[in-house]
Amino acid sequence: MKKIRMISGVLIIAIVAATAAAQAQRRTGFKVFGQTNTAVEGSKSSAPTKESAEADRNKQEASAASESDTDADPTGSWLGTVSYNEFDYSFRVLTTFNREGTMISAAEGDISSDFNYANSAQHGAWSPRHGNRFAFTYLLLVSDLQTGVLIATIRIRARMQQPNPNLIRGTFEQDEIYPDGAVFINTATGTFESRKIPRP
Repeated sequence: MKKIRMISGVLIIAIVAATAAAQAQRRTGFKVFGQTNTAVEGSKSSAPTKESAEADRNKQEASAASESDTDADPTGSWLGTVSYNEFDYSFRVLTTFNREGTMISAAEGDISSDFNYANSAQHGAWSPRHGNRFAFTYLLLVSDLQTGVLIATIRIRARMQQPNPNLIRGTFEQDEIYPDGAVFINTATGTFESRKIPRP
């Protein structure tokens, strides 16, 4: 029984790793969060690269943060990038934080015919911490794509900072909860960064 649980415990990570390898082959040039953007060396008259422009924009946004961190409020909808630390794997994610403290999210690649699984939408709750810092936890269900049978429940625990009204970034840890009651803590970690979807 213990051996079965150990095999079961690496199932989701194996799926993620395999998906990461497949996606990496398909997504050449896909931006990985946390990648250091560097300007091309040369004369001062050289045109800025796309990478250096992005780095400058991030620096300007960070410096534009309000002097009063108590003004931070993540409510609204966000589009961003999530990256795993253990794999060369990044994907896009849509997240909405509701004013009453609930949240919902959906991600690119939630359904994989290659590996025969489907992820549900992610549902959870968020709360303020000190200043412009927040925490959230959400759950998602991983099911067999053909039978619909539950494979595991994934729990994401995250810490988030909002340096300015239109930017959030943070880190997360992943836990796996299996139908037989087995729980595996910190099976993966990662980072995320999102920008707010503006009102029309």
